Amino acid sequence: IAAFIRRWSVVGFERVGVVGRIKLGRKGQDIFVQAASRLARQFPQARFLIVGSPFPGNEDQLRRLTLLIDALGIKDRVILTGEVEDIPAVFSALDVVVLPSGTPEPFGGVVIEAMALGRPVVGTAIGGTPEQIQDGVTGFLVPPNDPDALAEAVRELLADPVRREEMGRQGRRRFLE
Repeated sequence: IAAFIRRWSVVGFERVGVVGRIKLGRKGQDIFVQAASRLARQFPQARFLIVGSPFPGNEDQLRRLTLLIDALGIKDRVILTGEVEDIPAVFSALDVVVLPSGTPEPFGGVVIEAMALGRPVVGTAIGGTPEQIQDGVTGFLVPPNDPDALAEAVRELLADPVRREEMGRQGRRRFLE
């Protein structure tokens, strides 16, 4: 965990992240960075991490995401890590995990992995995600493709570390059950 935090120079920052293949629209990294741009001024201590890369042959997805980050003026706040070997360390290093999918995921492994490590999750209320996240208990459910709703849910967790920790504990409990 400490090595990951040092590697990406996020020591002392609150860390909000998305883990998964970069696929705009489908996986929602574009919605995530739009939400990050809405939070950047209010939370100068927050960093937004995108862990993963596009499938080989789809590098245009990464280029488009980088252009969006630049256009939003938040390139100093968003960190694109590419592939990371130690995914449990990534989840453990994040304060808030986000699954901003724009299309349904039958059972997003990201949610259960984050909950297993005691992290609150903000996910879109489609596919199998509502079966995993207990809205307001283990995290928040938001409409897909809605950067304002996503930003508001993340804002609640960044503004209230005690609630964030409790949701993480409840997520861990749910995972064990």
